[in-house]
Amino acid sequence: MLLTSGAEAITGEPITAWIPAVDRWNAAVWQSEWLTSPRRVRGAPHLRLTVTPGSSGQTTVIAYLYDTDWTGMGSIVTHVAVTLRDAVAGQPYAVDADFPATAYDIPSGHRLSLVIDTVDPLYADKAPRFSSVKFSSPSSSPSYVSLPLK
Repeated sequence: MLLTSGAEAITGEPITAWIPAVDRWNAAVWQSEWLTSPRRVRGAPHLRLTVTPGSSGQTTVIAYLYDTDWTGMGSIVTHVAVTLRDAVAGQPYAVDADFPATAYDIPSGHRLSLVIDTVDPLYADKAPRFSSVKFSSPSSSPSYVSLPLK
């Protein structure tokens, strides 16, 4: 479970997470290669993900994009939540979501981490406790993250 909150607005410090400690029972993690030069994210990243809700037919997924340093500490770049309501249990759905626009500089030697989570106290989950969700990337609709890099 990851926590997003108004702490950044209050303290001025970005939300951080130690990526190796992300609970893999409730989340999935993908990471880029280490960057050999600085990169600038300017605009709204886009996520395409195929989600298959469990028995309830409802689920909430939260996607976080982190700037991760060599220690595994990630600073949040942006995040977005998506809820599937009244979906058919066991049927895959292609989800397209735009992250909020951001202006973020990623230093050389860091990498990007995408965390897809199903539990965050900031968002009310529509799925019942202990329900499942499956993420996939079918060849007919591959999953991806598109970044507006400068």
